[in-house]
Amino acid sequence: MRDPLKNMDHYKIILKLQPISDPFFKGKTFRFTAEVLGIRSQAKWIPVQASVSVYSLEKVSEQERVEAVGTLSPVKFLYFQEQGIHHSFFAWKVLKMEKNKGDFLLFFLKVRKALEQWILFSLPPPYSQISLGIFLGNHALIPPDILRDFQVTGTYHVLVASGLKTAFVAGAAWFVFSETGFYPQIFLSMISVLFYVFVVGAEPPILRAGIMTLFGFFGILIGRKKDSLNIFLLTALILLFADPVWLFEVGFQLSFSAVLGILTMCDKIQRKLKFLPSWISASISVSLSSMLPILVPVAYYFHYVSYAALFANLLVVPLTLVSMIMGMISFLLGFLWKPFGLAFSFWNQLVLEVMLRVIRFFAHLPFAYQNLAPPGFLTGFLFYSFLFGFWLWLTEHPYGKWVMGISLIYLFIWLI
Repeated sequence: MRDPLKNMDHYKIILKLQPISDPFFKGKTFRFTAEVLGIRSQAKWIPVQASVSVYSLEKVSEQERVEAVGTLSPVKFLYFQEQGIHHSFFAWKVLKMEKNKGDFLLFFLKVRKALEQWILFSLPPPYSQISLGIFLGNHALIPPDILRDFQVTGTYHVLVASGLKTAFVAGAAWFVFSETGFYPQIFLSMISVLFYVFVVGAEPPILRAGIMTLFGFFGILIGRKKDSLNIFLLTALILLFADPVWLFEVGFQLSFSAVLGILTMCDKIQRKLKFLPSWISASISVSLSSMLPILVPVAYYFHYVSYAALFANLLVVPLTLVSMIMGMISFLLGFLWKPFGLAFSFWNQLVLEVMLRVIRFFAHLPFAYQNLAPPGFLTGFLFYSFLFGFWLWLTEHPYGKWVMGISLIYLFIWLI
């Protein structure tokens, strides 16, 4: 998760805040930790997700949302930085206070903070920082060299809020509640997915995956045949109706392109690879079908293409899921007795160490990635023409090879 308050220090700013710690009085100010819900820009609130340490001249309570004007300054204390708090907010004046209509959202904020604090307590750096990215999409604390290794190996997606994590939560819940009966299994799985979405935050990939998963469970409930592509398109329509600006956000474009590739090509690629063991063919088909549609957007926005991504993801994605299992068990056991939780954190640390070694190995291979200039319209058109031909070939269409070949020839001529 990037820092949405970056470069705003020392400027006058209006924030909407939700206190997540009980304010205490010290000196001449009330001090508390708060979750930033929005930034005021002219007459519009821009939603953001960040934590700040607040100093207010006016008394507030944990049961109130606050709109205040003040200035931000960078936090210098390592204790706050390790909790993902990078700014202090000095509130000159409280413009508005309103009672929470319920403790619903506050509860999820507290769960998120409790999970963050347990990860930072139970794991040493850099494993705690990587685990924050895996669980909550918060990669602000990850050292730049490690973050770069994730990026150039095409495994950066495991550090952001993504549909992969939502799918895992849904699958784990479906397995855990399998003995409760048909209806309880569905409803408890849906509740688990909603719980994860609210804890992580309403970012486009999580919303997309959450809505698709809920529609899928509902389809099972009413006995309708699963139609993932229709669910996908309906989800896109709902999200863009709620906020059309998302269409131009990088995360939205990458997330939906990858999912569209999986839905339209994954099964077909796996059938072509039926000579391989099923777990290998499944891993390759998921990685390849999700990576091909996003090659052009990644090159356009980030100016590189990763050649190691396919192979690195075959190892990193399973390790990510194992780390999530270990981390969640550690978190839950930590409430009962900390030594139990710390024991599982030790095993989680070993999994993260293996993951880090794999990523470093692939990142430092010769030709692991290639820096590129942003591709133009014609380059993108020719590449997606090739991708369309690839899809035709997967469907056994006679013109598939011709479309692929002609597109590649023109693309090669254009690039040289």
